[in-house]
Amino acid sequence: MKYRLRKVARVVLAAAITVVVAGAAAAVAIYVTGPGGLISCVPAALPARPDPIPRWVIAAGVPALVAALMGAYFALAPERGFFRLVGLILTVALAAGTFYAVYTLLPAACRP
Repeated sequence: MKYRLRKVARVVLAAAITVVVAGAAAAVAIYVTGPGGLISCVPAALPARPDPIPRWVIAAGVPALVAALMGAYFALAPERGFFRLVGLILTVALAAGTFYAVYTLLPAACRP
């Protein structure tokens, strides 16, 4: 019983760390691209050539990438393949949720 309790605690702690890191990365991205932030994700009025990757994709994609890498680190730790698969699926869902949350919270001028 004690072994199972430790195992559950380890899984819950890994999930909590992943969610906290994803939230922190999203908060930093929103703060940095927000009004008065250090980075402008607003495209130039008349650029000579358009950006190869839109700035809003980079602003929303970096926190999602951080969430995916952090989640994959913990998701690949279990010994059984089924739990690894479930962990990776949840990691992809967390990364997609982080991307969407940052995209919706970016300033209106940044979004297409």
